[in-house]
Formats: sequence, C-alpha cells, structure tokens
Amino acid sequence: EGKKRMKMVGRVEVPQGAFIAALSGDVEKKKDN
Repeated sequence: EGKKRMKMVGRVEVPQGAFIAALSGDVEKKKDN
C-alpha cells in the first residue's frame, strides 16, 4: 500500500508541476514568436 500510495502521489504531483511549467513555458514561447 505504501508503494502504491507513493506511486499515485508521484504520478499526480510531479506531472502537475511539470504540466503547469510546460504550459507556462509553451505560452511564453508562443507569445515570443
């Protein structure tokens, strides 16, 4: 259960932060172009 929980948390939290950063970067890059 502990490992499953960590995997779920990692899967949700890491992609969220990376997703937001990627979205912000994409928006800024598109604005530059």
